[in-house]
Amino acid sequence: MIFRTSNYSSKHAIPFIFFIFALVSYIIAYLIGPEGNTIEGLMLQVTIQKIVMYLWCLSLIIGSFKDLKIESK
Repeated sequence: MIFRTSNYSSKHAIPFIFFIFALVSYIIAYLIGPEGNTIEGLMLQVTIQKIVMYLWCLSLIIGSFKDLKIESK
């Protein structure tokens, strides 16, 4: 939707693209990576989960600030 909205430039979608990439990476690691019943598999899944959550929060914060800048114009 960001790409189709005239008020937003395409660069506003960059944080969300990083989040989508991290989320897809997590899904792939979960499906074809080591199983969660081993220590290595559990550590990998938990680490990727944390990265995805931090990127999600960061993308929402960045998107919110950019939205506030657009609204204040």
